[in-house]
Amino acid sequence: MLKEAIFTVDSQGEGISNKLTFGGIADKTLILSAILLAAGGWTWRVFSIQGVQSLAYYLIAGIIFCLGSSIWTFNRPESANITGPINAIFEGFVLGSITAIFEVEFSGIVIQAAASTVAVLIILVLVYKFRFVRVARSFRTIVILSVLGILLANLSTWLLSLLGVKVTYLYETGPVGILIAFLIIAFAAMNLILDLDFIEDSIARGARKSLEWFGAFALIVSLVWLYPEIVRFLVRLKRR
Repeated sequence: MLKEAIFTVDSQGEGISNKLTFGGIADKTLILSAILLAAGGWTWRVFSIQGVQSLAYYLIAGIIFCLGSSIWTFNRPESANITGPINAIFEGFVLGSITAIFEVEFSGIVIQAAASTVAVLIILVLVYKFRFVRVARSFRTIVILSVLGILLANLSTWLLSLLGVKVTYLYETGPVGILIAFLIIAFAAMNLILDLDFIEDSIARGARKSLEWFGAFALIVSLVWLYPEIVRFLVRLKRR
């Protein structure tokens, strides 16, 4: 999710070639996506040779690095041209490991989840392009608070698990669990709409071209959140 204050405008009148554009962000998003897919492919190669147990290091290192680099990049957006590609590698490790683990139990889930993610992305772009959803202040507030609530719930569940307390409502396969999983996907998708809205607004205000890497970084982060949530949703449906 992008923060509006990050896309500052240079008041000294830079030329058009030095301004942020959708095309520039799209190009850099494709670059980061290619890096992510290559890293994910590497974890699958490791998985095919050494088995699923070998993915633990990739998964743990990927999660730790992604969290740290995301915090760093959102506070220092100008560094995204460096941290973005590196982060994409570790995001690929995480997504590749997660999908390989679930593919062992549910054959074909990778294709289903990937196709669903692409479909959701296309729908979101069309919904935003044709203004079926208006990003008003109330919409933005609801999405941001909901995302923070989801993050807090997951963090609380993890901390409680360390104390031996199991919270099953977030992971159960019954109607409640499936509804929760669907709502999380919905808010992850709406988070992408916020990203698109902030980028469009920043272009209109003449944000610097150097921030295209940050725009691409933020979009990839949102997509990386969306994909595993779709995987979890499909897993719950299959385990019923």
